[in-house]
Amino acid sequence: MSHYTVLVVGQDPVSQLDPYSENLEVDAYKIYPDEEDLKRMAENYQISVTDIATLCEKMEDWLGREGYIDEFGKLYYLSTYNPDSKWDWHSLGGRWTGFSS
Repeated sequence: MSHYTVLVVGQDPVSQLDPYSENLEVDAYKIYPDEEDLKRMAENYQISVTDIATLCEKMEDWLGREGYIDEFGKLYYLSTYNPDSKWDWHSLGGRWTGFSS
């Protein structure tokens, strides 16, 4: 676990920090598993890495997310996880609340 100090300049620091929250859900976007992920998944289910249709069927069991095949025959799943996230929580002042130099 790491902690760090961030200086936020502005009138409303909370709204300035919110776009970087892990808890912010964004519009669904496609994530394509890389070749290593597909290889591990195929080995786990003892199927060919080229059998995209079967891998798609196994995606929910593998990741807990429904799998899809795009127009180019590539496997993907949808995510609403904030790709810009930097932290799971923040605290204005934190352990330095009331500190003055």
